[in-house]
Amino acid sequence: MSEWLMIGSSPSVLQTLPKFSDFDGTVITCNSGIKLWPNPDYYVCVDMFASHSYHNKAKAAQDQGTKLVTLKRSPSAMKERRIEHYDIFLELSDKPESSRGRFGSFRYTGPLCVEFACHNGAKTIHLVGFDGYRHSTDYFDPDLPRRIPKDMMQTHTLDHIQPKMNDLANVWNDVQFIQYGDPCFTVGEDNWRVERDIMTDLLEAINEPLFKAEEEQIIHGDGKGGTS
Repeated sequence: MSEWLMIGSSPSVLQTLPKFSDFDGTVITCNSGIKLWPNPDYYVCVDMFASHSYHNKAKAAQDQGTKLVTLKRSPSAMKERRIEHYDIFLELSDKPESSRGRFGSFRYTGPLCVEFACHNGAKTIHLVGFDGYRHSTDYFDPDLPRRIPKDMMQTHTLDHIQPKMNDLANVWNDVQFIQYGDPCFTVGEDNWRVERDIMTDLLEAINEPLFKAEEEQIIHGDGKGGTS
């Protein structure tokens, strides 16, 4: 199908995903997203922690027809990650830029889901729970550890995720990208738009003072930053 739903792990997914309860296109998710949509068409997992944490859920989904997607690695690395039974093993280019003939070298799972959809015939991609990172534990799943120091999360998004998504939207300019939620990065291409709602605006109004307070603590506090 040409219409895809990509489910990420940002907190806003809990407010935005319910509007797609009757979605009948192709569903792709990654990492903890399988807790929200247990039987997607595709499940992408390249992260060591996630591959172990969601191994049983991924295997159960595979038994129901979900195609499991990961990166091609050495046999020992696949065994270590418990992903030998996956269905699709992607080979990335050594170049970071995307193209219609290959995957870029970018390894972050969410953008990889989007690129996978583009390579597999998507013409419209709805993105929920795909907001990027702020100075907070930005996952709906409290079991996920914060692996990026909180004083680097916004910079990480702007330096890595934002350029990648602008690159994808530019290369796949015949695909419509519709982002739902509370994104903290921007894409300047005409084929990318953000759909907001009252709940999202309310969440932003509540969270903004918290983010600012956390930033102040990082700047004026003990100066150590890092994870908590």
